[in-house]
Amino acid sequence: MNSTWRTRITAGLSVIVIAGSGCASQPGAGDRGAQIQNEPAPGAITSVDRYHPGDEKFYDSLRLDGAMLVAPPADVRAATGNADAVVVATITDVKLLRVMGDLQTVGLSLGVSETINGSLQPELIGKIVVEFPLGEPQSAAKQLAELQSSLPQGSAVWFLEWQGNKRPVTKPEVTENTDPADPALYAPLHMHAMFAQGDAAVVNPLGEHGENDKPLPGVQADGERFDKLSSLIGHIRAIGG
Repeated sequence: MNSTWRTRITAGLSVIVIAGSGCASQPGAGDRGAQIQNEPAPGAITSVDRYHPGDEKFYDSLRLDGAMLVAPPADVRAATGNADAVVVATITDVKLLRVMGDLQTVGLSLGVSETINGSLQPELIGKIVVEFPLGEPQSAAKQLAELQSSLPQGSAVWFLEWQGNKRPVTKPEVTENTDPADPALYAPLHMHAMFAQGDAAVVNPLGEHGENDKPLPGVQADGERFDKLSSLIGHIRAIGG
């Protein structure tokens, strides 16, 4: 992967990851033994607490290891405040989107069951597509087929940014031409700001982790403190309230 491609991934689409080497989590930042074992908040969608081990294959295909250009939100509260919308959703489809230079992007169609904070664009309700970097265009067809064959069954919590009001371009090698705004699309707030139900606790399936698979400091560690996804949803509701 060349440096131009990685810069566009991390800076242009707000899909930011942290290099695995030398990025171990702080002691006790999110140890499994320190999880919050709350009862689901009133009205929480308890079906989201079901673990689907097969979902890992899909998310592994989208995980990117790379240099950090933008720090993750400090915690779930900060991510909630910075996102245009926080939703509970399943992935219903995946398709190729646009080519920007030597980068092919893919669109994940979300079936939103609940908006737990913020708001979605009214004209896009029912058509929520989140853009992700996929790879070099020549390998896109094979990668797309693999993703389509392994769509996740479980729900997840997504922190979304609408691309219709993208922030000014300030990163090197990224211009409005190589990373144009698109009011029909969303982007993840940060690769660490997305959570699903894991085997024993809430997990961030898209973000790289530290040594011994410990969560990295910031929103990843904060979200992974919860043992149930419904408890995290209740926490986000309380922030918004």
